[in-house]
Amino acid sequence: MPQCTYFAWSRFYQVYGFDSGARGNGKTNAMEIVRAHPDQFQLSSTPAGGAVFSCELNTLYPEYGHVGFVEAYDGQNVWLSEGNYRVGNTDGNIYIHKMSWDSFKAQYPDVVFAVPKQGTIQTSKEASVTIDNKDAIELYNKMNGNVVAKKNILRDYQK
Repeated sequence: MPQCTYFAWSRFYQVYGFDSGARGNGKTNAMEIVRAHPDQFQLSSTPAGGAVFSCELNTLYPEYGHVGFVEAYDGQNVWLSEGNYRVGNTDGNIYIHKMSWDSFKAQYPDVVFAVPKQGTIQTSKEASVTIDNKDAIELYNKMNGNVVAKKNILRDYQK
């Protein structure tokens, strides 16, 4: 798997504790997750914490698209984890960052999200840390927006 797809699959597994079912390019991941788990995920044009996003337009390789993980969304800002992200002139970075929802939507106008259906997600029982969106935002703020190579944060999205 290319890096963004592997990262998104791994982050999904880290949070939920099961296979996302996504095996294609970044641009198709959200649809593949919904197809594999229609009882737990639905497609949306609006993000939610715990969602996986897919897009094709304005990506480095549009033939493959891009995929990432939504850590949190507060209606104005979106906190993202992405693999194989270009920072400066360097590809292949894992990039955990915050951006305004308007900026994100302008950058990826065709973005679609596989959002968890509330109350249906069963997370891994091996979760070492459980945090909600507010805690995720506070953690991000403590990191001062720095690029983070690894974080072992699992969430309970049943709240």
